[in-house]
Amino acid sequence: MVANEKTLEHLNALEDVLVKEFRLCQNLYTLTKDERAALATNDVSSLLTLVERKEALLDELGQLDDSRRTLTQETSQQLGLNIESPTLTDILPALDRDSATRLGHLREGILALMNEVKDLTHGNRALAVTALERTDAVQAFLLSLYQTPAGYRPQNVPASREPTLSWEVDHTA
Repeated sequence: MVANEKTLEHLNALEDVLVKEFRLCQNLYTLTKDERAALATNDVSSLLTLVERKEALLDELGQLDDSRRTLTQETSQQLGLNIESPTLTDILPALDRDSATRLGHLREGILALMNEVKDLTHGNRALAVTALERTDAVQAFLLSLYQTPAGYRPQNVPASREPTLSWEVDHTA
């Protein structure tokens, strides 16, 4: 159970970090859905903006992840748990019911959102690959329009400009 004031400070800070992480995950989910719409409509300018925003958001998520790990480590030490690299799941049983419930719900919400983002991202990747394949096919088709067909030869031009091979054997030596 939570015993001292220092532990309560760590738990409050941990909860604040988890709330921020949850909100960033919601924003990431929204951006990923917007990315899907931009891919579907081939809106390249929107894609560029969305990618920049997602990169900034992912950087911020990385910083929050570091903060969460640090706070989880400190809280684990305050609770007297002897775990080398504790996770949120490791410290929940040592907390009072209300704190454990709040932190557990935040953790579950973050995991659910990140699974949704993962699924959307896989779909977005498939859309992007399909668009690139379509672009390559169109490019190949357009290039084929400007190339001479195989076997085509203008009039009065020999079939090959290479010397013809002869099966004759020269016996002079």
